Amino acid sequence: MKKLIYKVPALLSLAVVCCLAFVNPNLSPTVEAFTTKGWEFPGNMSFKTTSSYPYINSSWGSAVSVWNNEQDYWRLYRAPGSMNDLTDEYTTSSSRYGVMTTYYDSDNDVTRFKGRLNRSMYAIRSNSRVRQSSAVHEIGHAAGLSHTSNYAIMNTSRDRTELIEPTFDDRNGIDAIY
Repeated sequence: MKKLIYKVPALLSLAVVCCLAFVNPNLSPTVEAFTTKGWEFPGNMSFKTTSSYPYINSSWGSAVSVWNNEQDYWRLYRAPGSMNDLTDEYTTSSSRYGVMTTYYDSDNDVTRFKGRLNRSMYAIRSNSRVRQSSAVHEIGHAAGLSHTSNYAIMNTSRDRTELIEPTFDDRNGIDAIY
């Protein structure tokens, strides 16, 4: 009986410490789900849309508005003479919805970017939500976010008809970069 009395408080103490580790973030390690590219916008940046397809230009414009409303670190603004181009391409890849090419300097500041939505994909041509999801994803790359496997706009396996704006994970990634 005496051994049991000593074991109960010890087991109870161990259970309390384990519970605190899950509840108190200071006792458990922080896990960051987002991943970054290593570059960032140096501040506000201009862009132009140059697709000959109005639905592509409209999707880029919507994606820019989404990102401008999701964070306070930088703004993208339309300027016809910008060297940053958001446009389209026709690539027969069955899995490439879009691509972003980003150039940066030795300080890892973005100097130029070019985003392209793949109009050869039926979903890009026919579904505005898929276009917006793809455009928001590509601008995320220009801003410094990489792919993730989490519930995020930066997940390449996301449902593009449902997930069309940055998630908590995407915003945490932007907060970490800027």
